[in-house]
Amino acid sequence: AETLEEVAQHKKWKVYGVNVRTNHVHAVVGGPVSPDFMMNAFKSWATRRLRERGMVAAGQKVWTRHGSTRTLWRENDLLDALSYVIDGQGSDLGGTRVGEVE
Repeated sequence: AETLEEVAQHKKWKVYGVNVRTNHVHAVVGGPVSPDFMMNAFKSWATRRLRERGMVAAGQKVWTRHGSTRTLWRENDLLDALSYVIDGQGSDLGGTRVGEVE
């Protein structure tokens, strides 16, 4: 969650919500680029941080080939996605962050 927020701040993207699970990450993020571009940036930075901290060996595969991305066009879509990401994942594992919805 920390690295995702670092990327978003660097890129000037808005983080609405993040939920880091043991084997995947959910994020609701806004910005002037495609969801696929955002996902790739998050994966790249997170992999770098995991390797820097010795949590993943060099050359070890970390992520699946792609991931699920959606464009949220309406405020209700954003609120539904946030509800799913924050409240719909089970118990908090310490990687949940909620931003402000404007």
